Amino acid sequence: MRKITIFLYLVFLVIGCAAQRSPCHSFVECPESKYSWNATLPNLEEMKVLEQKGMPYLLKATPPYYPREAWGNRVEGMVVIKFDVTPEGSPENITVLTSIPEGVFDQAGVEALKNSIYSETEKGAPGFQRRFTWSVSM
Repeated sequence: MRKITIFLYLVFLVIGCAAQRSPCHSFVECPESKYSWNATLPNLEEMKVLEQKGMPYLLKATPPYYPREAWGNRVEGMVVIKFDVTPEGSPENITVLTSIPEGVFDQAGVEALKNSIYSETEKGAPGFQRRFTWSVSM
């Protein structure tokens, strides 16, 4: 009887661990992850103006993942992030300014911003802001 109890415990433990999933980081991993954020890349005219001013512009936008718990509970929200851009085009000094609901989407927004790439400039630029929104649409 004891061997059967231990065996059943181990089976339930293995099944429980296998059922746990990591956070969604892409549509490939979690096709149910939908968000309402699209990168707006500058057109050629805007790029020329920004280059003349020595201002960086977005080259590669990384979409944020939808945190699994928020998706499962159908939580929608937004994050506004303040940051500077280095001369090499990397975001730095990243700070969450606004988070609704507080703390739910912060990490996803920060990770998306860290993986974004801006154009190179001579001096970089301070004081940029980006807003990410998440919505559940079926």
